[in-house]
Amino acid sequence: MTEKSRFFILLVLAVTITAMPLGAAPAERSNELDYQFRFNASTDLGNLEPMLNLTAKIEEGDLQYRALMLGGYYRLHPNVKAGLFYTLQAGALHDDDWIGTPTHWWWDSTTDRLEHLLSIDLSPRFLVPALPGENWVFMLKNRWTWNSYNNHQTLLVRPGLNYTYMQNREPVWTGGLQYGLYFPLNFSEVLLYEQNPYLNFIYHVSPVMKVELFGAYTMKTWSTSEDVKDAGDPDYTVTDRVFVLGTGVLLRF
Repeated sequence: MTEKSRFFILLVLAVTITAMPLGAAPAERSNELDYQFRFNASTDLGNLEPMLNLTAKIEEGDLQYRALMLGGYYRLHPNVKAGLFYTLQAGALHDDDWIGTPTHWWWDSTTDRLEHLLSIDLSPRFLVPALPGENWVFMLKNRWTWNSYNNHQTLLVRPGLNYTYMQNREPVWTGGLQYGLYFPLNFSEVLLYEQNPYLNFIYHVSPVMKVELFGAYTMKTWSTSEDVKDAGDPDYTVTDRVFVLGTGVLLRF
């Protein structure tokens, strides 16, 4: 074999290897900005607090996620509430929505796919008199969620600290810092599926109406989809890191 033949073969191999797909893992989103809006309406019936919540989220410039949540809290103790909620959502993505063939992969379109979720919530909260000033409240939200679409079960643990500024015994504004930890109970290849520290600010327009502004940094880890496993491609974990800016309107009757 001549030197020219060897060089030609090596060149073809190099071009072929360069053109080969780099793997079946989805490309991670890094420090992009999403926008979320929510509307919440609740009422106080003594120990029972019925609630309705609407959520819409714009991801990568498109309205992707929408959700309607219905349910309520029951006060078990002055410092403990238990909640039961039903959620109808569309546009959610899961690991197995990463689909394709050995040479072409993409996220499935889930914009119009309806999913039904059931959640059980237990949220103890306590005043924190040791902090300077008054009206500091620590809350530990614990929420188990089951998705009937894929039987996924998730446990959310979210500690948070809120401060309410009062004037003439009326709340004027509330600021808070929370950190959400999402544990996949029967899916995913990681211990922590999602985490999102976030800050929120609520202005009390009236005893009935509040407006909210919040910002979050969401870290969500995708694990190997079934299509990728069936294709024989290597396993992967990919973490999206996305800023979320949100606004909301809260009504309490």
